[in-house]
Formats: sequence, C-alpha cells, structure tokens
Amino acid sequence: MNYIKNICEPEKLLLCWQAPNEVGCARHVIAELCRVGAKYTFRYLINTKDFDEAKTLGFTMYPAFRDREVLHDSGVLEAFIGRIPPRTRNDFKEYLQNFRIHENVSISDFALLGYSGAKLPSDGFSIINPLTNFCIPSEFLIELVGTRHMTGIDLKAVQIGDIVELIGEPDNQYDKQAIFAISKGQKLGYISRWQTNAFHGWLKDDNIQLSANIERINGTKERPSIYIFLQLLPK
Repeated sequence: MNYIKNICEPEKLLLCWQAPNEVGCARHVIAELCRVGAKYTFRYLINTKDFDEAKTLGFTMYPAFRDREVLHDSGVLEAFIGRIPPRTRNDFKEYLQNFRIHENVSISDFALLGYSGAKLPSDGFSIINPLTNFCIPSEFLIELVGTRHMTGIDLKAVQIGDIVELIGEPDNQYDKQAIFAISKGQKLGYISRWQTNAFHGWLKDDNIQLSANIERINGTKERPSIYIFLQLLPK
C-alpha cells in the first residue's frame, strides 16, 4: 500500500454536485472555496455551464450558503468540516488510510477536504482538489472518471500496483484537453477535467518525474471504480 507523505496545502477547492438520478452520474462544479492566509471564502460559480445545468437538474444551493450572488467569508470552513469525521474518533486512522494519507502526516482540515473528497451518502455534494498548488515531492490519490463507460475492460487483468501511463487525447470530441489512463494496453478512464490543467503542466515539465500506479479497485464489474496513486519527484 502506498501512502501520501507530502501534503500540498491547496489554495482552492471546487464544490461539485451530482443529481441523484442523472444519466451518466456527471458531477457539476458549482462553487469554489478559497484559502487566503487563515481566512476562507466561498462563492458560487454562477453563469457557468455547470452551474446552469445543475439548476435545471434540481440543484438548490448548498444549505449553509443560500445567497448565490455574494462572496461568503464567514463560517466557510465550519460549514464543510462536518463532512469529514472528527479527529478524535477511534477509527480516524482508518479513515486516513482509506485515502492513503499516512497517519503521521500533518494535514489541515482544508487540505483534508480536498484529499478525501468529503463525500456523504446523504447528498450529492463532493469536493475536488484542482491541484493548482502542488509541491515537489508529493503524492496524490486520484479516482479516474468515465471508467464505467469504457467498453471491454477486463477487470481480472487489472491488478493493484500495475503501472499506469497518462496520455493526452487532443482529438477527444468532448474535451481537447482530455487525458486518459492506460495500463497493459487497456484504457481505464480519464483524469477529471478539473485536474487536467495540472497534469498537462506536469507532463510537459522536464524537471518533474510523474509516475502512476493502480492503487485501489472498488465497485462491481458493471460499475467499477479505479483509483491511481500518483507521485511527483524531481528529475
């Protein structure tokens, strides 16, 4: 099992929303949380395609922030901290381990929101770390998207520890910045479109060595979920 031992404190996190019965289970980025020093802000990304699509599917704002027009700068971190378990819980080490965060690593609550995704079974919200602030060396656990729509994946041939190659797909009809993951000749899924900017930068940087391996496989044959462990090192 790999572990994240170098935490990169994020400056921005993205709040996503997923409609409960939406075909394809797409996640829509509807807001951003930003850290400036010891202060945090929250604002809705109004007038964006994702926000408008979410509204048509029934999105009615995050409960703690009903006003979509203002920049919220009070009680922001407190509004989301309940999405992760208290550090005093007996199983908190197991919670960290689930996201491959080493128990001896110091990680802030804001960073933990981004590294864990902060999903709850009771709503459709989750958090994405766009990886705009990274450090060298560092490690990340990333869930591939679109895996369930890949045709012909032989999950029996996919094993923990397998090397993963990340390849740009400029001819992708939906997103020319798309990056897909391939292992043993099998296309496994894509990097989230909200993280591809960071990956393109890493892949083009001659001073960075990027490696990826399959770390975890969840779900069923019909609805698989594949996580890859990424490591950034200086060359």
